[in-house]
Amino acid sequence: MAITLANCERIAEKDVRTQAWSIFRTNKVIKVTNVDVNEHIGSLYEGEIRDGRKKYTLCFAITKTNTIVLGKCFCGLAEGVLCPHYLAVLLYVKYKKLIEMSKNIYCPVRIVFASSSNDAISVSKTVDNVFDRYMRNGKIDDWYMPYAIEGIIFICLCAEENTTSFLERTRLYCVALEKLDKLFTASAKPISRLLLEHARGLIELISTTLKENVPKESLITVKPCYREFYNVGAKINNWVIKYNIWESIIIFCDTPSIRIDFKDKLLKKIYNQKDMKKKSDLKMLYLLLLRSYSTKKASAYLIKNLEYDSFRKLSIDLHITADQYDDAIELAKEGLDIRKSDESPKDWWEILYKIYSKLNDSENMKKYSKKLILEGDFDYFICYKKMFDEASWLKEREIILSEIKEKGMEEFYLQLILEDNLQQKLFELCNSKPTKILTLYPYFDKNYYDNLVYVLQDYRSNMKDNIDMKMIDLVIKKLSLLS
Repeated sequence: MAITLANCERIAEKDVRTQAWSIFRTNKVIKVTNVDVNEHIGSLYEGEIRDGRKKYTLCFAITKTNTIVLGKCFCGLAEGVLCPHYLAVLLYVKYKKLIEMSKNIYCPVRIVFASSSNDAISVSKTVDNVFDRYMRNGKIDDWYMPYAIEGIIFICLCAEENTTSFLERTRLYCVALEKLDKLFTASAKPISRLLLEHARGLIELISTTLKENVPKESLITVKPCYREFYNVGAKINNWVIKYNIWESIIIFCDTPSIRIDFKDKLLKKIYNQKDMKKKSDLKMLYLLLLRSYSTKKASAYLIKNLEYDSFRKLSIDLHITADQYDDAIELAKEGLDIRKSDESPKDWWEILYKIYSKLNDSENMKKYSKKLILEGDFDYFICYKKMFDEASWLKEREIILSEIKEKGMEEFYLQLILEDNLQQKLFELCNSKPTKILTLYPYFDKNYYDNLVYVLQDYRSNMKDNIDMKMIDLVIKKLSLLS
C-alpha cells in the first residue's frame, strides 16, 4: 500500500507505531526542511532526527499525488520501509506542521531554463549552483543524484532548443561533458547506475549530433568545433568520458587537416602514456582513426598490436564474423596463455565459451561455463544448468555448491540455493547464522516456520551481539502468526 500522511499510522506495525510516538513525544525529531521542488516528482524533504548523541538526516519526497517516497534509514532497514524513525518524522509533519523552507530552495530546471542566458559560461555557472545545492561534505548522495542530473538535462535543453549555430551547440555539449565528469567525481556512490545511464545517453546524443551535422558544416565551422571537443577531452578526469570524447573526434577526421592534427596528438599521447591499459585504449582509438580512411593500414596495425587484449579481442570478433572459428580459438587460447599468471582470466574464458557456443560444442561450453561459475558468475550458472538433464543436474549441482561453499563464497552460495529453491540448504545456512532469518524468512515454505521461530528464540536468549531485539521479536511474531 502506498504511504501517505493520512494513512501512515494506520498501515504501520503496532510496535513501529509505539516506538515512533515515543521518538516524537521525546522531541528527538529536531526539524523537517523542504529542500527542493521538482516539477516531475513533487517536493523533497529532509527530516533531522536525534539518536543518542548522533544526528541523522532522513530523506523523503511527497509526490504530486501525496504519496510518500522514503529513502534508506540509518537503522539499517531497506529503502522505502516505514520504520519508527521515518514514522516519527511523518508524525512531526502531520501534527506539528512545522516545515522549514531552505533558503537555497531551487526552481525546477525548466523554470531555470526559461530565465537563464544560454551561453556556455552562464549555463556552466547555473549548473554549478544546481550541483552545490545537493553537495553534502563535498559529495552528492545517490538520493539527490536525479536532481543533480537535471543540471546536465538543462544544458541539453539549452543546446537543443536555443542554439542558433552548430558551434554554440558544440560548446554547450562540451560544458555538459565537463559537468558529467564533475558528477562522477562528486558522487558519494562509487558506481551510480543512474549516472552511468545518463552518461551513456549524453555520449550517444553527442555522437549522433556530430554524425548528422559535421558533414553539412563548412571547414571554417568544423575546425573550432573540433578544438572545443579536443580541449574539453584534455581537461576531463574520468577516463571513460575522455575516451568517448576522443572517439567522437574521429567523426571530424574526414577533413584531412584535422585528421593529421589529431593523428599527431594521438601518437604523442600513446608514446607518453605509461599505463598499459590506457595505452591500449589510445592505440584502439588510433586504429579507429586509421580505419576511417585506410582499411589496409588499419588491418596491418591490428596484427602488429595483438599483444594488447583489446586488439586481440577485436581480431577474434572479426574472425567470428567471417566464420573463421579455428583462427578465433587459436587467438583466444594464445591470449589465455599470455594471461596464465593472472589469478582469474575470466574474459578469455567468456570469449572461448562464446566461440564454442557458435559451434554448439557442449563439452567445451560446459568446461568454460563451470570455470566462470566458480568465479561467481551467476549468468553462467543458468546457462550451465540448461546443458543437463534433471538427474545429471542434481549430481552436478551438489558438486558446484560444495566447491562454492569450500571457497567461502557465501553470498554467491546463497544466490544459487535461492535460484533452485533448496529449502533444506537455506535452513542449514540460517541455522548456522540466525540473523540471516531476519531478511531471508520470506523465501521459506510454511513447514519451516516453526523451526525458524525456534532458532530465533534460542538465538535471542543467548545472543551477545548488538542486534535490535525488537526486529527479532517482530519476525518471530510474523512467523508464529503465519505458521
